[in-house]
Amino acid sequence: MTDIRVLNANELQEAARLADLVFRDQEQKSMGEAFPYIFAAEAPESIGVFEEGRLAAFMGVVPGVITIGPARLHIYSIGSVCTHPDARGQGYASLLLNQAIAHINKAGAALMLVSGDRSLYLRAGCLTFGEAKKYTVQQPSDALHILSSGTSPGTSCLIRPAEPRDYARMASLYGQEEARYDLSLYDLARLVHAEPLASCYKLSHQTWIAQRDNGDDGEDGNDGEAAAFAVIGVPETGQASSRPKVIEAAGEPAAIKSICLEVMSQNGLQELELPVSLHRTELIRELDRSGFPSEAAANEGTVKIMDPARLWRQLLPYLTGRNPQAGRMSAAYAADGSAVQLQLDGKPAAELSAGQFARLVFGQAPDLRLPEEAAALLTECFPIPFPYTGGLYYI
Repeated sequence: MTDIRVLNANELQEAARLADLVFRDQEQKSMGEAFPYIFAAEAPESIGVFEEGRLAAFMGVVPGVITIGPARLHIYSIGSVCTHPDARGQGYASLLLNQAIAHINKAGAALMLVSGDRSLYLRAGCLTFGEAKKYTVQQPSDALHILSSGTSPGTSCLIRPAEPRDYARMASLYGQEEARYDLSLYDLARLVHAEPLASCYKLSHQTWIAQRDNGDDGEDGNDGEAAAFAVIGVPETGQASSRPKVIEAAGEPAAIKSICLEVMSQNGLQELELPVSLHRTELIRELDRSGFPSEAAANEGTVKIMDPARLWRQLLPYLTGRNPQAGRMSAAYAADGSAVQLQLDGKPAAELSAGQFARLVFGQAPDLRLPEEAAALLTECFPIPFPYTGGLYYI
């Protein structure tokens, strides 16, 4: 007998063992440890296929919130999709995805984020999305000049490894980002310890903080205001399967750059990968000014817009902040569900394919013929800022 359902808390360890069998080797920590929110007993929503009571296939289904200015997007992330070698070829992944989509729609989420781009997801309407620049931070020959070039006159920063008491500072810096996952201080600490994305590449986290010298530090010299922090994946041994990378960073651009260069110096690294979403214009300007090479990239994984009308409603606080007239516009599926219709004052303004609508929302704006008023409004509101999904909250 085959059963497809949400796992109960007692079955999550079995799911972690299946994920380890498929994805991990002896040099990597267990998926159960690295992805605490997939295998969280507190609020399990992940689903599985059971054959005669034995877990044959699994899909991690994790709810979350992404904050974009004053707007809060209800999202779900999909990951750790795996089938036991003895149960492959039965179409279980498709069954799980269909059930996940129905579950996510019922929950009222606007977006489904998927860590992969397999044909399985593309057939279900998932799309590559967003725009980013992937920098290669390189240690310059004149490192001292670069390290000091972003520091304001009369101001200096201490670059040091972060301590447990720094999480409040780090959470405050992260909370100032225009687009971010809704992470508490405790979420941040838990994910730094878990190393979800880094562990996939056999990297280990180093968390560093840049602290401004305000002239009234305590006896230990590290009680000043935090300027930036960065969580960086570095090789623990020679077995890393990817080059070192910045997993998460927030704060002042010059201080982020200084942390990167200090970590490279301390670990003998020649280069460091740093992906930056295009809305982070100040950080991009700082990295470009330093001459670091970059290449264009999409966001990590794929996205499915669950319901254009739902997405528009959840984005509306941000959109009206960009243009108070945004409330005059709306988006919804056309009657047959094959296209997205934009309306202005209740009247049709344009009909877009799902791909065109995603490009409008996340970047790479499509070439659309729109009424002048609607075109001007959309230009002011889109693309929206969106966090890079290959960060701490990677699922």
